[in-house]
Amino acid sequence: MRSLPLLFLVPFTLLAQAPLAPLAAPPADHPDLYYAFFTKGPQGQSGPAISTQDSVKVNSVSAGVANDLGVIDRHLQAYLAQAKLKGAQPNATTLQAFDAARGLASLRGAQQLRQSVSPQGWRDFHTWINGPFRASLGGH
Repeated sequence: MRSLPLLFLVPFTLLAQAPLAPLAAPPADHPDLYYAFFTKGPQGQSGPAISTQDSVKVNSVSAGVANDLGVIDRHLQAYLAQAKLKGAQPNATTLQAFDAARGLASLRGAQQLRQSVSPQGWRDFHTWINGPFRASLGGH
């Protein structure tokens, strides 16, 4: 029986010593990239070089999508709280459904942006989100 506690300590000791790899930025045009933009904004860096008119449209669409994503997140938090209250593990399929809803809302938002701004504004925004913005997400 003396070796049993050591069996439990070894994995935790190994986990504690393993260095954590930095999170990679999502791939270009991935829903997580747009999710990060809609929920966090430009994160301290200047946004895309677009016209004032396009910037107003980006802000308007972004506010609506951020609201939609907030609703999804509140439903997720309520579901997790309910599962915890019942002493049950959250259902993996249900968690995947929340993740899919978040991804769809993010992609729908990207499509709304594309349709709302000028063609040049979309090219500039698209280049910025897949370039400097995406690079800012790596290693965090």
